[in-house]
Amino acid sequence: MKAKLFALAIGCSLILFSHNLRAGATNAPPQPAAAMLTLPDAAKAAVMKAFPKATINRIEAGTHTNDYHKVTMTEAGMEFHFCVTDLGVILDVNIPIALTEVPKVVLDAALAAGGNGAVVVWALKREIRGSRKIPVFDPPNIVHYQLRVAKDHTSGMMTVRPDGTVVQPLTLK
Repeated sequence: MKAKLFALAIGCSLILFSHNLRAGATNAPPQPAAAMLTLPDAAKAAVMKAFPKATINRIEAGTHTNDYHKVTMTEAGMEFHFCVTDLGVILDVNIPIALTEVPKVVLDAALAAGGNGAVVVWALKREIRGSRKIPVFDPPNIVHYQLRVAKDHTSGMMTVRPDGTVVQPLTLK
């Protein structure tokens, strides 16, 4: 009788253990959630003034120096990214745009790079709005457009200046 109870206890333990493995449970202690960075007051004020209807999704520390933040926001269902200094200078903004907003010369360069049957799927406009030395460029300097081009079940990215000059050639994968 003791052997049957022991076997039953071992069987139940194995069943619970295998269920926990399938569910992704581990014996490791739970990890605390990563603290979300916050923007300094000047940076937050600049962001809210520039994008009053947008919602901040994510804030990351800058990679080269610690005096700026990479911010991801959503406005009207569109997600975009930019960098802002601690002093409130918005350095650059990467904005998804409709293909109808892309200059014809830029679209032509993308379609020529893709060849016959190529289609531009989406576009992103990168604006430089300021620098650490010159706080505000008015109007913003549009540095380039990034385009996703598709052809024959492959796609790739390319970068084109507003005048149609290809900065980063298309590589279809």
